[in-house]
Amino acid sequence: MAWIGQRSHLFAGTLAGNVALGRDGPGRAAVADALRMAALDDLAGARPGASIGEGGAGLSGGEGLRLALA
Repeated sequence: MAWIGQRSHLFAGTLAGNVALGRDGPGRAAVADALRMAALDDLAGARPGASIGEGGAGLSGGEGLRLALA
């Protein structure tokens, strides 16, 4: 079980960067798996390398919550 708040913090940068949180540890495959499990793989594939704004600007509320889960 996990808890996630309604207003999670998302950083300005890429979707993959938000999943990895600036760490070198998770490889591309692990990040891609996390995005897929959060149902964000289509969005990431449609905008590879595209940046989002601070706080998730550019994402819907649901996409932002799913990114926080990833």
